[in-house]
Amino acid sequence: MNYSIYPVNDTTIYEKHIRRNTGIDQIVELIKFVPSVPDENGFYHDGIYNSRILMKFDTNHLSRLINSGRVSRTSKYYLSLKATEASDLQINYDLDIFAVSQSWDNGLGHYGDYPEITTGASWRYRNGYYNGDGLTWINSSYSSGTTGSFATNSGGGTWYTGSEFYATQNFNYANTPDIRVNVTSIVHQWLSGSIENNGLIIKRTESDELDSNYKGEIKFFGRDTHTIFMPKLEAVWDDSNLSGTGSLQEVSDEFSTFVSNIKKSYRTNSKYKFRIKSRDKYPTLDYSTTNGYLNFKRLPTSSFYAIQDSTTDEFIIPFDTGSTRLSVDSQGNYFYLDMNSLLPERYYKIVLKVQKDGGFMEHIVDDGFYFKVVR
Repeated sequence: MNYSIYPVNDTTIYEKHIRRNTGIDQIVELIKFVPSVPDENGFYHDGIYNSRILMKFDTNHLSRLINSGRVSRTSKYYLSLKATEASDLQINYDLDIFAVSQSWDNGLGHYGDYPEITTGASWRYRNGYYNGDGLTWINSSYSSGTTGSFATNSGGGTWYTGSEFYATQNFNYANTPDIRVNVTSIVHQWLSGSIENNGLIIKRTESDELDSNYKGEIKFFGRDTHTIFMPKLEAVWDDSNLSGTGSLQEVSDEFSTFVSNIKKSYRTNSKYKFRIKSRDKYPTLDYSTTNGYLNFKRLPTSSFYAIQDSTTDEFIIPFDTGSTRLSVDSQGNYFYLDMNSLLPERYYKIVLKVQKDGGFMEHIVDDGFYFKVVR
């Protein structure tokens, strides 16, 4: 099962613009200015200036989902951001994610506002700059178990130290710049009340931020995007039940399968059980008095589902051995889907992946199993 939670706040903070708030920009970004390389406007900067991303999810809502049984207590959690643009990146680099240790306000600014909007989080201020005043990020004498850093201008957020408050993802030339990183330990710290949920900070490594080399830029779709690529916190767990495996024969190498109970639309607050029916494409001839084409079987236990956006072909819920395995009972295969994980007023498609012979044989079933999620 895959349940997606979308952010309540996100913003980019810029070391070059210590008071500027960008809380309602559609894009959040990691960019670095250095003296030796001009920016996109041809301007040379007089120092090293980084940007960082702040993002917060509603863990009170998550706790209610867990207590109601809608999200499993055994879930793993992944932070997922889709890149919209990337340029001049290193062949190999890491991005770090930390639990933020101080509160901050989202704000209502855009990067391009003139005069700039200073209400809300910025590089220097946590809650905004008001006529010479505002709550600043701690930049020295950090509280025990917390730290921060900056290259040129003080500020840039503060975060908890220790492996339980930290996640990282490595990228190389073969990877997309999309972020999908396991942040389970951080979420558990929030849920247990060990630390207050002040969100996450996404940044380059300290060494990459502090050296004088240009690192390129990565832009991600933010909370205010008008696309399907909104950032999300994915709760994933294995809800498959294979107890009915012995009740039905497994299909042969050539088979037909379909979703027998799919409807045209589903409400966002619904949870639905999709039933998968399968049979051999060419039933074996025998002396049975029943029609072989009505003899339904089950798919192999290494069979999975994915949910694809019908317009963009983006896999909203990808194939995953740990969370999208098909269950099986005496009637065949099935899986549950919580529609709250999908954005409303869009069409989606169910795609199946069937593996046989230890994965040496693979079938992708993409036969137009469409549905719509409505409010």
